[in-house]
Amino acid sequence: MGAKTLQLFFSCWKDCEIMDDHKAKFVISGDAFECAQSKFTTLSLKGCVLGPNLGNHLRFLARLRLTAIPALWQYDLDGMFSYLVNLHTLEILRTYLPQEFCVGKLLRLKFLQGIKFNASGAPKLKILTYDVDGAETDIVPCHPNECPGLQYLTVSTSLFWDISRVLTSTAPTRTITYLRLKSRRATNFLSLIEILRYFPCLEKLLVVTCSVEDSEEQRVIKPPVAGCVYEHLRTIEFGRYCSHPRQLEFVVHMLKHATALQEMIIMRKVQKHFGRTCRKCSESGGHWEEDEKLSLRQELQKISHSATVTLQ
Repeated sequence: MGAKTLQLFFSCWKDCEIMDDHKAKFVISGDAFECAQSKFTTLSLKGCVLGPNLGNHLRFLARLRLTAIPALWQYDLDGMFSYLVNLHTLEILRTYLPQEFCVGKLLRLKFLQGIKFNASGAPKLKILTYDVDGAETDIVPCHPNECPGLQYLTVSTSLFWDISRVLTSTAPTRTITYLRLKSRRATNFLSLIEILRYFPCLEKLLVVTCSVEDSEEQRVIKPPVAGCVYEHLRTIEFGRYCSHPRQLEFVVHMLKHATALQEMIIMRKVQKHFGRTCRKCSESGGHWEEDEKLSLRQELQKISHSATVTLQ
């Protein structure tokens, strides 16, 4: 039985930080796969140039990952994807791509660094993971009508969101039931509450954030916290909790207003290479003081009688 996964990582990929570099040493063309008898379904390419006729020889692919691909913006991606009739998962990472490309029949899409895509005609897109590259970027990069099947959304950012921009440009979506927000900057949790109002049918929420001292940016943006009731939210996981007052305020708010909540998980673990962290998290090494852990759990458990509060 043939292999199902092929990974090609080239030694020059670290030299491709400037993604429009034309001097890459390796070019992958369709001829390299012409005699592929194994019919592998997963292909991962890093640090090489895509040659001509590539898609014509990869019709059997189901999953494709492109990382640090130089001059990808010159390649006819739509033409290549037209051959990949079985492709359902696409990841484009560390790659410069200014023009839009069609999502087509993808079920899962992951991209970073502000890549644009045309979501029209993508009724099957179910899972979307992307990195916010600018303060004015919409938290949902497509209109709900364009992706009626979208259920799982993961958004990462290293910037401070312009919440006023988000609130005026983001259309509410009732299809998303899973939302994961990862921030490598200090987070305005009052603003985060406002963002959640745009996901009225959310069932699971994961928040991973770095909370430091309130910055000037945070003091400027303070939207009013209107009455919110999260009728469908059943699970909340909060990562990188460091006992910041704003974090506690957010947790208490969610316990009070998520009427169907079954589980609240609060984690202090510090993830490596995730960005800045507060001094308390750094000093604790991601571990709880037993007295604090017990006291906080008891305090939070009193707020909600339906949800189980767990501290990890």
